[in-house]
Amino acid sequence: MHNFDPNIIIALISVLIAFASLIIATIRNGHTDVEKQLNEAKRAAMRDTEIKMGLNAIQSDTSEIKGNMASLKDEVADRDPRLGQTVRLPGYKRVNGKNVVGVDFYGGVTGFQYHKFVMPEDNASSDRLDKSYNDLPVYRMGEVYLNYAEALAELGALTQPDLDKSVNLLRKRAGMPDMKLDEANAQPDWYLASAEYGYPNVSGPNKGIILEIRRERMVELAQESFRWADLDRWKAGKCIEQVFHGPYFPGTGEYDLDGDGKLDLCIYTGNKPSSKATYIMQLDKEIFLSEGTKGYYEPYHSWAHQFDEARDYYFPIPLNDITLNNNLTQNPGWDDIDRNGSSSN
Repeated sequence: MHNFDPNIIIALISVLIAFASLIIATIRNGHTDVEKQLNEAKRAAMRDTEIKMGLNAIQSDTSEIKGNMASLKDEVADRDPRLGQTVRLPGYKRVNGKNVVGVDFYGGVTGFQYHKFVMPEDNASSDRLDKSYNDLPVYRMGEVYLNYAEALAELGALTQPDLDKSVNLLRKRAGMPDMKLDEANAQPDWYLASAEYGYPNVSGPNKGIILEIRRERMVELAQESFRWADLDRWKAGKCIEQVFHGPYFPGTGEYDLDGDGKLDLCIYTGNKPSSKATYIMQLDKEIFLSEGTKGYYEPYHSWAHQFDEARDYYFPIPLNDITLNNNLTQNPGWDDIDRNGSSSN
């Protein structure tokens, strides 16, 4: 009889779960037009949340991002190098590019511009989803490492050697220090454990390392469409309701965000000033800050994301399937049309 390493079995289970998710996603492609619109709305909200949470995760290092930040250059200094592979930092050049690309304040929902998966400089106009021909990873080794570490942590079986042959391989590649099991569990990061920024439902002796592995997933897999499945698996859908923040501004005025000597943004009150800034925005009309006249840029100031825990962990069952099978009923909370053509809820 062969003796199998239980760690290998756990890794194989992770692979099977991932492929099952792909199969389910393929099956769901048969939804009606209405259901597609509902699901696309959910995915769009999740993509925004993935960017926001991934960026916060890369920026945070056991402390909230806040202070008298006068420029993007100041705010992104001394961060995880993967931040620069996720969003554009000062001095950014496109793939194969020779020219430094300036700040594009409208290039992303939060005021940060995407970097991952952008097109080369000679085809920059093809960044759009319907034009880009970039290949996107479906399953890559980085996810295998992260799945492996998370599974062991949740089982209470994770050891430092396990971290060293999984998550710490990713961190070494990025030039980051190793993740330490004992240190993480001795002092769980308050930022990651808070309802405002992270996951308040994590508890137990492995709380600290589970939170750190979740942070690592956000950093490593940002913008790769894993976020919805992660929040679903962790029963952490309420993360969608966490407030979106962009760069921090200490007040009105003109800002050279990337430190290149050129004005990028002017925030003003009253009459529109004469400014050489690329973007001139009126406070409380074109731009909103979290503390009124200062604070984080709030792209969704006038409305908030909502997550219904009784409904949103499920997808609607396609109406065609319900019609074909009289034994099927719609998932909780999703509006349905009964077989007589009238609304059932």
